Amino acid sequence: EDVSVPVPKIPDALVEIQKIPERVNNLVSLGIFGHAGDGNLHPTFQFDERDPEQREAFFKALDIMYREIAIPMGGTVTGEHGIGLIRAKYLVDEYGEEVVELMKGIKKLFDPNNIMNPDKGKPWGFVEV
Repeated sequence: EDVSVPVPKIPDALVEIQKIPERVNNLVSLGIFGHAGDGNLHPTFQFDERDPEQREAFFKALDIMYREIAIPMGGTVTGEHGIGLIRAKYLVDEYGEEVVELMKGIKKLFDPNNIMNPDKGKPWGFVEV
């Protein structure tokens, strides 16, 4: 995954992110790497995606990391890797409903027939289903 916080907040973010596996009953393990000079961290959660309990713990870990750590620290749910399908649901948490609605409008303006990357926007409502 990809998360970014203001550089002065990196130590606090690392401490809190390292607590996440315990908060999800150690159903995920964690490795963290990144390039701290620009605030980018790459917490990598390992789990067996075939195990429903571990998969649920992974998504809970993301909720904790983005909603309880990165965004409240003035960070972002993505530093350099884009939003993607997994992080899309956190757009409203980070930017607010008004900005997300503006993003949807821009998408529709430039792609009224949804031919550019169709279906990718469904999870967060950028594409009408």
